[in-house]
Amino acid sequence: MATHKALALTFPGMTDVCAKEIKELISASGKELNEGVIFEAELEDIFTVCYRSQSASRVLLLVSEGTFDKLTVPQEHLKGTVSFSGKSTTKAQELAERITAKKVYKNADIPLYLHFEEDKYWLGIDLSGDISKRDYRIFIGSETLSPISAFGALTLSDYEPKHTLLDPSCRAGSIVIEAALHALNIPARQYSKDKLPMRKIFKEFDFDKFFLEQDKKIKDKIPGSILAISEQFPSIHATRKNAKIAGVVKAIDFSRTSVDWLDLKFEKNSVDHIVTQPTEFTVDFPPERFKKQAELFFERAAQILKKNGTIAIIVRKGQEEYATAAKSKGFSVKHQRTIMQGKEAWNVVVLTPS
Repeated sequence: MATHKALALTFPGMTDVCAKEIKELISASGKELNEGVIFEAELEDIFTVCYRSQSASRVLLLVSEGTFDKLTVPQEHLKGTVSFSGKSTTKAQELAERITAKKVYKNADIPLYLHFEEDKYWLGIDLSGDISKRDYRIFIGSETLSPISAFGALTLSDYEPKHTLLDPSCRAGSIVIEAALHALNIPARQYSKDKLPMRKIFKEFDFDKFFLEQDKKIKDKIPGSILAISEQFPSIHATRKNAKIAGVVKAIDFSRTSVDWLDLKFEKNSVDHIVTQPTEFTVDFPPERFKKQAELFFERAAQILKKNGTIAIIVRKGQEEYATAAKSKGFSVKHQRTIMQGKEAWNVVVLTPS
């Protein structure tokens, strides 16, 4: 069957994670950009990425690429109504003015999306819409961590479904829910499959059969354990509610527990990975208090983490302070990077016992 070129967009700092996931999903190698991965595959495999990906924010079926003035839209993609959107609304509108077609602002037969990096442009049919908007994100409180960034932190920690995963500051549950979706092999868009633009665009494709086959891969239980902990009852409540909406509540253990009691709740060297968004360091947080709190966290973590385990923290501020506290308790930095979530920089620090 014929292959097509596609572009899976993701957050800056996430392209290797996205490329790894595409390889695992459809066995296709991709070329990494700053904000996406270009890959070639059959249509059904591209649909699989649209339906299952936890790292992509949008998937495009590419129709043109190059400098802005050379972009074109083949006539076969101008049948019916067409819409233009993209990374830059101004550029998308400028391109739309050059194209002769029946244009609408939304609910188009062919939704075109324009992406660019420096002076290189990619124009594609938006098959997925915004994948980052998970349906389970109802009870979020003050949490702003995107599910895509959460999945990135999990991947960078080397989490696998067979492992024991702990989030001791679960907030609204993005990290543990993304882990459970991955462990149970549940597609990220399972509960919003009817909203995927690809269904409207490719009317001749048997999507009912496609989704049926995809959903057969969902597992009843996971081989490992996922534990959501917080000393704040509202966080446990929000995580449990969101997990129920996501269909993974039975895969997660919930507990209202303080970090200070982790060594009593868990057996020594029993946890493979600790992945969490801990308290962030701010100008209003007394430095000495923050230092003591961070050192206590790593002191307790050292007792319950396996010798080959990892800790991944993801924060906007305080990553260096956490790294310093970790080193004082016998951990070393294995990996560090920044994920850009919109205009917000989220810092991931992966640590291992020295």
